[in-house]
Amino acid sequence: MESDESPRRLSMSRNSELIDKVLPCVQRLWEIIREMSEEVGISISLCHSIVTQDLGMRGVAAKFVPNC
Repeated sequence: MESDESPRRLSMSRNSELIDKVLPCVQRLWEIIREMSEEVGISISLCHSIVTQDLGMRGVAAKFVPNC
């Protein structure tokens, strides 16, 4: 009998090194939201609400993707 192991995510815990890696991604996301709000002429919070709630997008790896 053979084991058919599927690839698994590495187990990682929340630590300062990972937080330091994630922070620039979050900052880029907010920069994108800010730029969109300026281009359209609306507040940052309204732009964020439209992107996340009305368009159903969520931020992943500093890119907005459909929230499925």
